Formats: sequence, structure tokens, C-alpha cells
Amino acid sequence: MHNVNAGEKICLECNREFTGIISICPHDSSVLFARVQDPLIGTTLAGKYDIQAVIGHGGMGVVYKARHTLMDKVVAIKMLQAQLVSDSMSVKRFQQESKASSLINHPHVIAIHDFGISPTGQPYIVMDLLEGRSLADVIKSDGQVPVERALRIFTQACDALNHAHKQGVIHRDLKPTNIVLCTFDEQADFVKIVDFGVAKLLNASEEGQRLTQAGEVCGSPVYMSPEQCMGQDLDRRSDVYSMGVVVYETLTGKLPILGKTMVDTMSRHISEPPVRFNEARPDLYIPERLEAVVLKALSKDRNDRHQSMDHLRADLETAIPRPGRSEVLRSPQHENYAAPPKPAASRKSAPTPIIAAAAAVIVAIIGAVAFMSSHKAPAVQPHAVTTMPAQPSPGTTGSTPDKTASPSESAPNLIAAPTGSPSPPQNTGSKPATVANSQSTAAESQAHASSTESGAASTESPESAEPSKPKHKPHKTAHPTVASTKKLTAAVEPRPAPKADIRSRFDDLRNSHSYDQ
Repeated sequence: MHNVNAGEKICLECNREFTGIISICPHDSSVLFARVQDPLIGTTLAGKYDIQAVIGHGGMGVVYKARHTLMDKVVAIKMLQAQLVSDSMSVKRFQQESKASSLINHPHVIAIHDFGISPTGQPYIVMDLLEGRSLADVIKSDGQVPVERALRIFTQACDALNHAHKQGVIHRDLKPTNIVLCTFDEQADFVKIVDFGVAKLLNASEEGQRLTQAGEVCGSPVYMSPEQCMGQDLDRRSDVYSMGVVVYETLTGKLPILGKTMVDTMSRHISEPPVRFNEARPDLYIPERLEAVVLKALSKDRNDRHQSMDHLRADLETAIPRPGRSEVLRSPQHENYAAPPKPAASRKSAPTPIIAAAAAVIVAIIGAVAFMSSHKAPAVQPHAVTTMPAQPSPGTTGSTPDKTASPSESAPNLIAAPTGSPSPPQNTGSKPATVANSQSTAAESQAHASSTESGAASTESPESAEPSKPKHKPHKTAHPTVASTKKLTAAVEPRPAPKADIRSRFDDLRNSHSYDQ
């Protein structure tokens, strides 16, 4: 039998036990109930469950430790309290809890095995017996939970509730007593979410919806969302707010909002902002980034909160720096958290475009140099300079021997050649006249000989006297050899004489040779 000491009292909200004359729970302002000997202890339920002890109390039921006689397995049995059997609404709520729990199949949610009604008319649910401690017991014994450990706990809890929300189940009664920490496969702090007693089924029938209709207030006031306190219609964001309250209490050991009475607490949840971490616990350092995540979950307007448990879980996971998962430890102080902008990918990938651009410039320069080298104008070689014997004037006897003039000797005469009307080449005695083209030189020699014999100089108009422009202009280059050659070419290429004059001068030249012979 389970012995109960006289004067023991229990809070059905936080499951804390007290002794003495105290009648109100100092943590959540709930009424304390005296513990009495339970008549079911030592009996067998449904012919197969041996009731061994009371392991917990809730707002609607009592949790027993029992053993399945046929399977020799220890289980937990949650049974509706005897005084609520006459309340049909409470019985239907209990049945809805079993339905809600059976819809969820998640490793971090307690598993349901059986449902039945006792001989006294009390409905019961058979579930796994969890060997561990509730989060409320950890907070009570340790004062608060370190950041790293708390984040490991709440990422699991958020994952479990996100799965429940996808199945259309809103918990509506999240608090530390409903988060149990177990050891599973040598993993400590393995989370199990329990007690879906006041859960809301979003896809429930009309009768089920009347159990959770708008205007009804149920849950634990210190963990209730503003819309839950006002009796409004609830969705998954109400659980987000309640989870924010639990995270706050776990990190600081204190509630973010607490009034003098239950009504005062609910009123403050509706209107007052939570106390900041550095005011609640100035002796602790809790990263501002993590505080911003919690304060966002505690926003009064549901549209300003995380819109799902998955979003809250993601922000909690990145609230403190971890390799490859978060980069910011501190964030600006603001009541309503806004996720900081992600670093631009271009900052990380900036070196690659710079290197590529530099390589492109180098390749372009090399290509330009190669192109200029392949298309460089070849050095213009001076025309072959030949020397024609000067024609002797009439009356002159003897002839000057042929001689080939060197470029250095002919250059002064060539450069000094006028660009206007051509003048007959002067006889320099023993030095031959130098020309760049044999045909033009012969023409000029004939013209000189003809003009000497006839004693009349031939004249040309300025238009016909202009030298013709070369057909192919040399490439412009700064090379001195090409520049000087360009001048020589322009000087030694006078405009050729008309065909009629060349013919007459050729005849005169032939006649003059015949006289010499």
C-alpha cells in the first residue's frame, strides 16, 4: 500500500508537493489538494493490470504505475478522477485525449497502447511508463538549465510538436511537467511529450469541436497564449507561445510573466511584455541571439511569432555558434526578433570572379601582343638604285664611264628633289645622275637630250607636273628605317611622263646614238 503522510499537498498544475499550512502554489497560483490514500492501489484493473502506485496527478486524472500480468511489462495508466465521472464533458475530453494521442506516432511523443473503462465508470488510457524526470523537476532542483542542454531538449520537443500539428493536434497545455527527460539507447535527455488531455483536434467532428469551442478557457494560465487567455480560436501558433514561456523558464528559472492571481496573470499575458533576461537573471549570460528567438515566440500578435514549430526549432538550432550551422552570437537588442540577413554569397565567392577577370586581362594582353607582332609592317627595303650614263650635250666629246651610285651618295640629290615641276637633271661632270626607277630615268634623260638639241625647254602645266601618289601607303610605324624609307620613296617616284612625249624623246635618243656611231 502507498503510505501518505498527513499534511502533504500537491499542485495539480506543476505537480509539486508541499507540506504545512500553505494552500496556494507559489509557482503558478493554483489551489493545492491534500494527498489521500488512493483506493485503487493494490487492485487489478481489467483483469490484467496490477495497480502498484500513484506516480502523478493532472487537472483531470491520476497516473498510476501498473504491471501487465500477461506480458510482464510495466506500464502507466492514466485514469479520470472519480469526482469527474459524473461530468459528461470531462469524460468526452478524456476520450478525445486518447484519440489525439493515437494519431501521433513520433519517438518524442508518448505511445498509447490501450483504452478502457473501469468498473467504477472511470475511463483510462494505458501508455508507456517513462523512467525519467520531468523538466519541472530539473528546474526545481538545478535552478535553471544551461544553454547547450536546454537547446538539445527543445529542439526535440519542437520536432515532436511539429509532427503533432501536422496530424491536426494542438496540445494547448505545454508546460515543464509535460516534458519528460528519459534515457534511451544511452542518450540522456531524450524528450517525451505527454498529457494531451486538453488537446484540440483541428479535424474533429462537430461533437469534438464543441469540446474545444471558442470562448472556453482551458490550460495552465502561466503558460497560456494571449488568444488562449481571451478564449479565441486557437491554432499551432498558440503552442509556439507556450513553448516560448517554457524555454524562458528553463533558461532563467523564472516565469516571464506572473501576476498575483490567475486572472492577473492572464491579463498580463495579454498586455505586458516579458521581462528581459538580463533583468530576470543578471547573474547569468544568455546570448542575445537566443533571447531574441525566445522573445519572438512570446510576441502578443500571433502573426509576429514563428509561424510553426519547425521555424522555432530552426532558430533555436542556430541561436548559438556551431561549425557550419550559425555565424552570429549576438544580435541587436529588440523586443520582436527579426532574423538577421544572411551573408551575401557574393562575399564568399568574390575571389573567383577577380581571378577570372585578371586571367582574362592577361590573356587579352598576350593576344594583342601576338597579333601586333604577326601584323607588324615589314621593313621597307630601298629600291634598287641604278645609274644611267648622262647623255652628252651636243658638241661634247667623250663619255663618262658607267658607275653605280651608293645610297649614301644618291640620297642628298633624291631628298632635294622638288615636289613641283620637274627640272632637268644637272650635269655634274664625272658624277652620274641617280634615279630610283629605270623607266622614269630614261624618260627624263630623253627629255633632257631633246630639249638640249632643240634649244627649247619643254614646259608642263602644274596639274601634269604633280607627282602621283603611291598606290600602297606604307604602314605607319615609329621605326626610323621605315620612316626614312617612306621619305625616299616619295622623293624618287615622280609622276611618269605622257606617252606621246616618251615616244618623241625615245626617237631623239636613238638618233643621237646613231650620230655617235
